[in-house]
Amino acid sequence: PMPTKTGYTFVGWYTKASNGEKIESTTIVKTASQQTLYAHWSANSYTVTFDANGGSVDPTSKSVTYASPYGELPIPTYEGYDFVGWYTATSGGIQVTDKTGVSIVENQTLYAIWSARTDTIYKVVHWQQNIGGDKNKHDADNYTIIDTQLLSGTTNEKVAPSVNEYE
Repeated sequence: PMPTKTGYTFVGWYTKASNGEKIESTTIVKTASQQTLYAHWSANSYTVTFDANGGSVDPTSKSVTYASPYGELPIPTYEGYDFVGWYTATSGGIQVTDKTGVSIVENQTLYAIWSARTDTIYKVVHWQQNIGGDKNKHDADNYTIIDTQLLSGTTNEKVAPSVNEYE
């Protein structure tokens, strides 16, 4: 009979639970007593692809083995965001870490989940129109930088810097 076991490939029947002699269809039985045969298995390998979900990652994939830990996972980068972790879906998935046991039985994609940073620096430049300048031309001949401000906010959120008045 051909047995099955999730995540494994059947290697063959053997005379011992570990090691032992492999029994083939051509093996000659040399004993008249009852014998127990043991199924031997090989854990399957699968490819995990990493989707940086807006960021970048290297490497973009790795091979994992069923019932073993995922092992070292790459750390992606995305300017303005902190990496939260690798998940099985872009929303509502299960987090996978280096210690998570592989229980998949097909290739898999893991998705980077990000948290927007609240300390993203942006610059506000205050311009003043020169006397006699053409308000329709936005260049250094018609406007002068009066002030600049470095402020911080949350990545990818709208900001509303204050309007300054100058004499």
